[in-house]
Amino acid sequence: MSIKNIFSISWPFIVLISFFVWAYIYIRPLLPEDFMSFDKIKKVFQKEEAPINPDAKYKFNYSHEKLKPKTKEEILKIIEDAKKQIKIIKPNIKNQKELEDKIKNAKDGDEFHLASGKYFVNLEIDKNITITGQGSSTQLIAKDEKKALMKINSKNFVLKNLQIKDSSIGIEIKDSTSTIENVDFQKINKTAIYLENSYLNFYNSQIRESNSAIKTKNAKGKIKKSIIEKNNKSGIELRASDFEVKENIITENKSYGIFADELSRVIIEDNWIERNGGFEVRVEGEKEIYR
Repeated sequence: MSIKNIFSISWPFIVLISFFVWAYIYIRPLLPEDFMSFDKIKKVFQKEEAPINPDAKYKFNYSHEKLKPKTKEEILKIIEDAKKQIKIIKPNIKNQKELEDKIKNAKDGDEFHLASGKYFVNLEIDKNITITGQGSSTQLIAKDEKKALMKINSKNFVLKNLQIKDSSIGIEIKDSTSTIENVDFQKINKTAIYLENSYLNFYNSQIRESNSAIKTKNAKGKIKKSIIEKNNKSGIELRASDFEVKENIITENKSYGIFADELSRVIIEDNWIERNGGFEVRVEGEKEIYR
C-alpha cells in the first residue's frame, strides 16, 4: 500500500489525535484539577441513590386510635359538665383603669373579680393573685397589640372565666406557676400562651383562630378538658418540656396537632386529635408520628 493510500485512510485519526494534544496543552490548564478524576467519571455511571427521607427514623402509625379512645361528643360533654361547676362571683372591679390601679398595687393573695365589659390593658403581674371574670362577656384586649396582653412572673397566678382576644401574644409566662381555667383565647396574632421555665395548669379553656396556640420551653404542666382548634400553626408545641395532655379536642390546626421534641416527655390520653394540617402527633423522643 502506498503512503498516499495510507494517509487517505488515517488522516481522520491524525486530526483527532492532534485535537486531543492541542486540548491537553491549551484547554486542560483552564479546567479544575479534578475535572477528569476517576471518582467523578465513576459517579456518572453510578445509579443515583434516592435521598434519605428525614422522617425515616420514625415509626409511622397511620391509625391513631389509641390517641382518641373517647369520641368527640364524649369529650365535649366532659368539657360542658366542667363549665357547669363554674361559680360566678360578684365583681369588685368595673373598668380598666380600676383594674390597672389594682394590679399595680396588688398584694399576694388578692382576688380581683371583673364585671362584664371590655378591658384594654397590657398587664405585668408579679404577685400571687387571682383574676376572675363573668365569662365571655368579660373581655381583655391588648391596649398595645405589639406587646403581650399579660406578662406573668408570679409564684401562683390564677386566671379564670373570661375572654382574651386581639393581641400579639396573649399570655407570656416566665419563671412562674399559673392556672388558666375557662379562658377563651381568640384571634391572637402570634402565640396565645408562651411558657418558659414555668408550670402551667391549662384547664377547661379554648384557643381558636390564633397563630400558635401553646408553645413551651423548659416547662411542665397539664393541658386538660380544653379545645384547641383552627389555629394557623401548631396546637401544642413542646420543647424540652414535660406535659400531660388529656381529654382535649385538638383539631383543624394548620400544622401539627401536638409536637414534642426529643428533650420532651408527653403523656397523651383520651384526646380527640383530628384533621390537623401536619401530623396529628409527632413525638420525637419516642420516634413516633401519627398521621
